[in-house]
Amino acid sequence: EFGLSPLRARTRVGATVTFTNTTKGPHTMAARDGSWTTGVIQPGASATATIVKAGVYEYICTDHPWSIGQLIVE
Repeated sequence: EFGLSPLRARTRVGATVTFTNTTKGPHTMAARDGSWTTGVIQPGASATATIVKAGVYEYICTDHPWSIGQLIVE
């Protein structure tokens, strides 16, 4: 219910990253540095974020901050 899959992903600058909520509750994915967020993703829905700067981003579900992932943008 609170796990992220994959825990680590790699993409390129400017790519659109899609987050899909397969759980029964809402989730909001956001970079810890505040540079991007998906907004609330309802159960069964998807949301996207476009990362425009290269870097390694730790991201969390702001509703459940113990859910942590890493996005590597090259």
